[in-house]
Amino acid sequence: MSDLVCSICGKSFNLKSSYSNHIKWCKEKEIVLVKCENCGKEHDGSFGSGRFCCKACANTRSHSEESRLRCSNTFKQTLVRIEQEGRTCITCNAIFHSKDLNRKQCFDCLPKTIIYANKKNADKEPNSILELSKRTAIKILRRMNLPCSCCGFYIEGVSLDLHHIIPQASGGKDDMSNLTYICPNCHRIAHTDISLLRNPLISIEKQLDILNINWKDFYYVK
Repeated sequence: MSDLVCSICGKSFNLKSSYSNHIKWCKEKEIVLVKCENCGKEHDGSFGSGRFCCKACANTRSHSEESRLRCSNTFKQTLVRIEQEGRTCITCNAIFHSKDLNRKQCFDCLPKTIIYANKKNADKEPNSILELSKRTAIKILRRMNLPCSCCGFYIEGVSLDLHHIIPQASGGKDDMSNLTYICPNCHRIAHTDISLLRNPLISIEKQLDILNINWKDFYYVK
């Protein structure tokens, strides 16, 4: 049987029963075709926010300076609102103020961080940030206020992502010389097409050397 094509959204079907059910659904939803902002293909807007036809188009879209500025201003407005209004602790329901968007508990309810789970290493001085727990390492990176090593994106209180320059699947090591600190947008592009990045990726180790920063200065913070 030849393919049956929906006259409303353009979707094709092999089975007449599926085609009939889809036509009824299309008429009920009153689907209007929209144009993909990346490839220009017409689609029914069912993917994501409806701006793109598929995941591939959404991941490879280009960001204008106006778009970056708009996102930056939105983040800043959110931070100001949270700082003024405060948030409710999920444990004691008290109102607390913090610039950390990921914090859900007030300072009184936060559990004490166990720096070393192994008592044998309790008195050992850490030589690398990776010897600490993942939670502690992320806290140190936030305190250092490092910008994105690729595009320079930085907003106070907004945490960035850790990315392996050489993927672990390709034999990349889990150390400071192979990890880079980048914003979520550059992280997405790095996994899609690394050639689209503004600048080449540099490791956290090199970034700290350039900025003349010692991570231990942000480790022993009261």
